[in-house]
Amino acid sequence: MTKKRLILIGLAILVLLILFFILRSTVNAGLGSKIDDCKAAFTRGVEDGMGGRGLSLAQALQQRLDAADGLQTIAAKHDEVYSEYAALRTARNELMTLVAEGKDLSAMYQANEALDPLFTACREALEGLTEGKERSALDTYQADMDAAREAVSKAGAAFNAHVEDFTDSVLKRFPNSLLKGLVKTGLPTYWQAP
Repeated sequence: MTKKRLILIGLAILVLLILFFILRSTVNAGLGSKIDDCKAAFTRGVEDGMGGRGLSLAQALQQRLDAADGLQTIAAKHDEVYSEYAALRTARNELMTLVAEGKDLSAMYQANEALDPLFTACREALEGLTEGKERSALDTYQADMDAAREAVSKAGAAFNAHVEDFTDSVLKRFPNSLLKGLVKTGLPTYWQAP
């Protein structure tokens, strides 16, 4: 091979590398921002078709955290239920940290599921220990938790539908189906497996 031919091959490789980095930058700017918008539905909620947004998963989970916080406030006053109180507090704090980070939906889903039996155990342990305003507050926190559970279910279904629609309309279409591996941000995940 001649020196001129080696220089041409080197230039061709350099041009291909430059084109690859331009393509990657373009994909990250376009497709990456669309993926980020899809993920942001976790905190913003999903459009409801009437020009508004439904309750977001983050908001619904915050309602559950608030109900658990209220119950643990009552439980903290009763030494007889310390183990139930401590377990509920630990689970609540774990879910609160995960919601604040807003990243690992799988871990968040599991922490949310773990909250229910601990909330129930703590509430049942408090049954014979409360009266008057505390008893009324206990019933209120239970109603709040039940409503929040339903809100999480609805917000989760809306979020999953949003991710599925995004996947079908954006990620499965050419050329995005080929280019999605070039995106720096991770692909959107479901709240739970659909």
